[in-house]
Amino acid sequence: MFEISETREMAASPEKVWRALTDFAAYGLWNPYVRVEGQAVAGTRVRYSFSRAPGRRAIVTDALILISDAPKRLEFDIGVPGLVQATNWYAVEAAPEGARVTHGLRFSGLLTFVAGAIARRMDRGYIVHPLDRLQRHLRLERPRARGTGSAAKGKRSPPRKLR
Repeated sequence: MFEISETREMAASPEKVWRALTDFAAYGLWNPYVRVEGQAVAGTRVRYSFSRAPGRRAIVTDALILISDAPKRLEFDIGVPGLVQATNWYAVEAAPEGARVTHGLRFSGLLTFVAGAIARRMDRGYIVHPLDRLQRHLRLERPRARGTGSAAKGKRSPPRKLR
């Protein structure tokens, strides 16, 4: 098994972080590597697209949501059991200034050495860059009043672009 992870303190509540992590439609605002289609419900399959670098061709596959424990932990399992599997995970915990968020990738299976070599070449960017952009996304996100606006009617506002 091979694992890499990184932690950031964020000036947002664990609940706000959780909302961003499980709002798959908005991943493009802060995660340049991953796109997810589906619901953040443990035991369900989602459509999972990932690339090794922003702008590169994505690999599209199904992923299993292993854990969806609001607002603490979200885990996606991708790969072929026994051969090579990757678990992309986020852990969220309360911190004095908001939330402590850890993002990690864990590889297992017979071909772990190949996946580990690829992950090392990504220079931790696959882990660090999304955390930094998530932190920025949470700072830029405007709070919405409950029960008002298009969100209350079941419609989404257009996503904001990060600069």
